[in-house]
This record gives sequence, C-alpha cells and structure tokens, in this order.
Amino acid sequence: MPEQYIICRPDAGLTDMLTQIEMTHRYAEQTNRIVVVDTDYKHSFFFRDNFSKYFTSKDDRLTLDISHILKPIDEMTTFPSVLSGRASSYKPLWSDTIGNWVDAETYIQLSFDMRKKYNENILIHHQCGGNQSALFALTKLTVREEILDLLAERIDAIGSPFSAIHIRNTDYKTNYRAAVDLLKNSITFPVFIATDNLECRNYCISAFGERNVRFFSCLPDDGKPIHLNHSFSSLFSRNADSILDLLTLALSSKFYKINLDGSLHGTQFSGYSILAENLITYDGILVSLLGTSSRAKSILQRAFTWRKSAR
Repeated sequence: MPEQYIICRPDAGLTDMLTQIEMTHRYAEQTNRIVVVDTDYKHSFFFRDNFSKYFTSKDDRLTLDISHILKPIDEMTTFPSVLSGRASSYKPLWSDTIGNWVDAETYIQLSFDMRKKYNENILIHHQCGGNQSALFALTKLTVREEILDLLAERIDAIGSPFSAIHIRNTDYKTNYRAAVDLLKNSITFPVFIATDNLECRNYCISAFGERNVRFFSCLPDDGKPIHLNHSFSSLFSRNADSILDLLTLALSSKFYKINLDGSLHGTQFSGYSILAENLITYDGILVSLLGTSSRAKSILQRAFTWRKSAR
C-alpha cells in the first residue's frame, strides 16, 4: 500500500506552529500516516522557510521537508477534495468567521476532521492556533548545529547567571511598564529581554540600565508582529531568533513571564512565555532538544550550574 501523508502547513508564530505539528502527528500515529511539515509553502504568510534548516526530526512519522513526497502531490488524491489537483497552488485566506485559514477559492477550511479516518493519499492541514501541546512537538525535534552554534555565542556573551523576561507587545498588548517597574529594584542582573517590540525593549534598557540588559534579536521599528514582518531581517535570521530567544529563556537562571495586565501572576500569558517556562520545568525535553553533541552538553552544563548558584 502506498504511503499516506498529512501535509502540515502551520501558518502562524512558533508556538502555534509546534502545536499544529503535534496535533497532526498524534493523528498520524493513530492512522498510520506520515506528517510532512511544509513551512516553505509559496502562499504561506509566516515562517516562509524550510523547517529542516532549523531542526531535524527524531521520529519516523515526522519529516520536515516536502521533498520527502516523491510523487507530484497534485496527482494524488487529496482532502479537502476541493484542493484536488491544486494541493501545490491553492491560496489561504483568513476567515474571521471560522477564526482560521480557508481556501481563497472555495472558502472551505484548510483542514480535516481528526476524529475520522480518510482514504485519500494526502490530507491538507493549513491552520494556526496554539496550546501547551507545543512542548510535546519539541520532544520529536533536535536543533540544527547552526542554531546550536548561535546559542553558544549567546551564552558566552552573557557569561554569568542571568535573569530573563519575555514580553509580547505587538498583536497582543501587555501593560509591560507596570511589570518592569515592579522588577527593577529586585531582579538579578544581567537580564535577558526577549520581546517582539522595540519600544518595549528600549523601556527595559532605560529602567534596568543599559549595562544590565542583554538582547540579541533584530526587531522591526514599525510595531508589526515579527512573524508577519519579512523586511526588517533575513528570513533565516528572523526565524532563528524566535527559536534562539525561546532557548535562551529556557536556559536562564530565573525566568519571569508577564501577564497581559502587567502583573507577574494571572492567567493571560503569551503561549511563547508558557512554552519557555515548560522547557525550564521539564528540562529533560530541553536536553533532548539540544542534542548530544559536546557543544550542547557544554551549554547545558554551564546554564544548569548557573541556575544552581542563583538559588
């Protein structure tokens, strides 16, 4: 019997992407399919690069490059059926009614019912949406050596136990000034700032002092969400920064996530903040994600030693 596939085209930020990969992988395990992650689809809006440049897969049911499918996908039976013959060319359209991506030509949602089984060779899943299952997608991945080298450069540049804060302030708005003002007299320096907003980072520099703040990512100055902005940095740098910021947060000695109302407690946290916190809590997943190379072991040993000394 020929292989059956799920083409997963997660069109959103990193946490949403990982969530969609995990959802389709769970379905693939139940239905004997292979998930093919296609984040370089020509009509996607967000990541727009090959996921295999950043990660390798450790799972036989998960491949990160659509070239894994050798037969032209437009010649294969497809669900949704309206995409038959154009699985390689349809255009996604955002639907406020559905709250997700639909086919621009037919307005059919670009997914399938994961409670059902299908006979088609290909199932298309071009969606967004994130939750805590993003963490489990990372158990199936290892970062590429180039990402690991860049992470090592960051840890070397920080050079000592460090605090870390994540603040999201573009498509979601955070009352970050209240939180920064609350922390500035108690936080341990240096402090790594991961944010999607240049104004927010500049406020942290002003509040904490320039010599006490560490940051590495390039940010646009127009206030647009990073994952929708393709002009301020190269695609690889932009995408790598989102991964590297997450890993740097996870390696911090003390991590602070900020509720949207500006408090340090609550229920309205960015999914990215929660993912970073989960990588700290379940540090075995972080160890697995970085891999077994001597470079990975060196990074982890250093960060975990710092974490112990900071307690």
